[in-house]
Amino acid sequence: MTEETNDVNTEQTEAAAPAVAPVQPRKRGAKKDAAPAADANDVLDGEEFIDLTKPEDRRDTKRPPVYIRLTNSENFPPNGQPFGVNGRFFALRPDVWYKVPGFLPLSIKDCVAEKPLKDDNDKFIGTRKVPAWPFETRKV
Repeated sequence: MTEETNDVNTEQTEAAAPAVAPVQPRKRGAKKDAAPAADANDVLDGEEFIDLTKPEDRRDTKRPPVYIRLTNSENFPPNGQPFGVNGRFFALRPDVWYKVPGFLPLSIKDCVAEKPLKDDNDKFIGTRKVPAWPFETRKV
C-alpha cells in the first residue's frame, strides 16, 4: 500500500510544480535604466571620425572618451601634431575628428603659448597666454 501512496504523491507534486524557464546569464555592463547611446552621426553631424581609444578607455567612468578636432593653425606640422600622455602616443591632424580618451583634451588644454603684446607704436609691451593647440570637443 505504501507503493501506491508514493506514486500518488509523486503525481500530485509533478502536477503542482510550475514549468521553470532555463536561467540566462547576465550580460556584462548592461544596465536596465541606461539611456541608449547617441550615434556618432548624430553627435558629429554625419562626419566620419578615427577611433583612437582602447577598451580600457571606454570603461573609465571619471573621464569617458570624447570626440576632438584640432582647429587649423599654422603651428601644426603637415603630418600631424604629436601628443604623449603617460606613455600613450597620439598624432592628431587638424580638421579631422578623433575619438580619444578623456584625459587627452585635458592635457592639450594645459598647453599654452605666449603671444607678444604691442602698443600703437609697435613697441613690445608684454605677452599674453593663448592656447597652443586650439581644438573643439563633443561628448560621445
